[in-house]
Amino acid sequence: MVRPLSVGIYENNNDKTPERKVLEIELKGNKPVFVIDGIALANFVLSSGDKEHSWDFAHGGDYNAYTAKIADYFKLLNNFDAESVIVLPLPAGSLPSNEKNNAAATTRYTEKLRRVTRVRQLLEKPNATSRNLAPVLPPFMAEEIVQAAAKLKLKVIFTRNEVTRFCANMVSTFKADAVIGDDVNYVFFPNARFIPIDSFFNDENKIWNCDYLTHETLSDVISLAKPEFLGDLNILLGNEFTENFVNQKYSVVNLLHIKVRANNPAATVEGIVDFINQDTYEGVENTAPFKQLIEKDPEFKAAIDECRKYYNLEDLAEEGESEIRKLVDSDSLPLWALGVSEKHDFWYEPVVDDYKSEILTSNITLPIRKIIYGILGRENVVEHIPKDEAIEEVKVDGEKDLPTLAQLGKMKKTNLERTFYNIVHGSFPKPPSYKEDPINKIDEPVKTIGLALRYLIAQCFTDNQTDYTKLPESNTSLKDAGVKGAPPLDLFELRALAAQALCLMMLPYNQFHAPEFKPTLRRMHVSALHQSVLQHMIWLQQVFGQKSEHIKPHRVFDGQIFAAAYDAEGKLSSEKFLPFYSEQDKVKDLETKRLDSFLKAVLYPFPDGLFEAFLSAPRSQKAAPKKVEEKLDVIETHKSAFANLMDDSEEDGEIEVPPAPVISAPPPPPPAASKPEKEKKPEMDEDEEMAFLMAAAAANKGAKREVKAAPQQKKNTPKSAPKKHIDKGSLNQFNNYNKESKLDAKKQMKQSSHDWHRGEMRL
Repeated sequence: MVRPLSVGIYENNNDKTPERKVLEIELKGNKPVFVIDGIALANFVLSSGDKEHSWDFAHGGDYNAYTAKIADYFKLLNNFDAESVIVLPLPAGSLPSNEKNNAAATTRYTEKLRRVTRVRQLLEKPNATSRNLAPVLPPFMAEEIVQAAAKLKLKVIFTRNEVTRFCANMVSTFKADAVIGDDVNYVFFPNARFIPIDSFFNDENKIWNCDYLTHETLSDVISLAKPEFLGDLNILLGNEFTENFVNQKYSVVNLLHIKVRANNPAATVEGIVDFINQDTYEGVENTAPFKQLIEKDPEFKAAIDECRKYYNLEDLAEEGESEIRKLVDSDSLPLWALGVSEKHDFWYEPVVDDYKSEILTSNITLPIRKIIYGILGRENVVEHIPKDEAIEEVKVDGEKDLPTLAQLGKMKKTNLERTFYNIVHGSFPKPPSYKEDPINKIDEPVKTIGLALRYLIAQCFTDNQTDYTKLPESNTSLKDAGVKGAPPLDLFELRALAAQALCLMMLPYNQFHAPEFKPTLRRMHVSALHQSVLQHMIWLQQVFGQKSEHIKPHRVFDGQIFAAAYDAEGKLSSEKFLPFYSEQDKVKDLETKRLDSFLKAVLYPFPDGLFEAFLSAPRSQKAAPKKVEEKLDVIETHKSAFANLMDDSEEDGEIEVPPAPVISAPPPPPPAASKPEKEKKPEMDEDEEMAFLMAAAAANKGAKREVKAAPQQKKNTPKSAPKKHIDKGSLNQFNNYNKESKLDAKKQMKQSSHDWHRGEMRL
């Protein structure tokens, strides 16, 4: 990530810019061919524009809005009759599991977790922004891009390699005229031709322009006389390989005596360019002072070698042409199935969630993954699971005695449907009757949503419980039904999830108008639970060849509608929800005619009184009182204690259990106050002194300004009192620091406005 470079391009002291008319871009054919960085496209679509917040990240995603923005962007490209190809990455684990690949993936995932943990802090700051959550993409973001591309008849390529290198290689080998992305580092690759994704604009003559960066245009804009040394500029500015050396261990700014000033943000780039432009410059490895540093520091030399290898596009991995690869490319298998089938690890993608919760999505969905592992022929798989601020390795066994993919392909459709149904109900003590189950009479995609909700509620039959959600021994009726504890959702949360799904299916999306809702940790966790289970259901359907064409992200989940339904406790006719729709009669009909019957179908196989038995059971140990049983008869609520607490968006921090009262002897009486001595009067603190002066001023109000010195006051004159010494040097230093900090902040903000950087794709 070369942060100063974009500043050097746009904040230099010359009048040169990288702007170019789109029709003047060098082409190899009759019309432009663009390869589009899918990660950059996702980040561009998710950008919040002029909004102060982008809370849709935390709500789980606004896929309808994302689809609309994707369509608008490609309408823009159609103005130049451009042919476009979108490149998306396969998940981590697609490359062999070795120390290097695992370390790189762990670093990326840990960074995502760090960003997720900031949500808790953001919720406590009313003026905070969540824009920097962008690398943590909504769960179905990649799927939505694929669906939108199919509708627009655009080609999508999935690559094992890093998207940046794959796209750069397409341009370098002249398979595309330019790459459209958000990472200015593209300009350092061979034969680079880079267009920033947000740089297209119409000039006063209605002619389309964009920023167009090649080796020649970049060198011209920043006045680099030796374009062959662009790689050295990359190294000295600091990138993911060399930043620790040139910016921290060895300061390039100090080594080259560069004077960084607030009125010249491009000073660093200009100073390094001047250094390279010298007649005596022969390369970073052969020119002082870096020659001596590299000779003495083998780690610095290794970082430079790794950087050159990376940007020379060496060692790109083969994409593969196996049958599994073909099934993945045709959307017949989950994207991660390719790596697992090749004996690689599984990486559980971090999403915006409350990772301090005791009930993790990775545990709830594990049985489905184990079945897919078994079908793919794996005895065991190493999983990398996001926990609270860390990625943990866990080895899990695949299910045994399962049919292979080839055998599944030969099974009858009805048998596959029954098998899928039985897997969904695998945690039930006695699975319901397939023929009598009303959920099988519901059309897609509502049926799959209903099965996902049922799978979540069925966790009451499993050991995915905390000490505070386990079924009391006294409840014999539920115990006889096989219930072990509370479902991970409250009844109103189930109702809210079902309501938002039906609203997406039955009501026009453009009629929903609501303000942006501030998230709560509990609502975020419910969204993560639902989307994770739903995603696993879709993966299982892919393996069984049952994925419906009607299952599209913008038709199965919407974070804004869910937030509104959640705050209204799933009651669509409530004044907390109804005003958000223009045709309110349709909303009322949806609740009375569809929602109640849908919930009845979802809850069909569960025993009566399931939710009522856990009305007062907290969903978190942090929210639990020490003795739950003693408080059951005094809590009057329609929701769990945890939900009531977490519903307040202003109180999203950890809820500590109050300590038990401690009975102890009363403290001894305080010692008698001693009379202050006269000689200590001058040492009164500033507050007392100010109070004394104010009282004196009030007493003298209206009196003449003549002041007579009293004999008694002579003893307390300032001469006898030690004056408070102010270190003027320290004060000046503090003021200078304050001034520099403000200037630095302005400089950073100015730089960040032109800073394109690399993101990570959620798959």
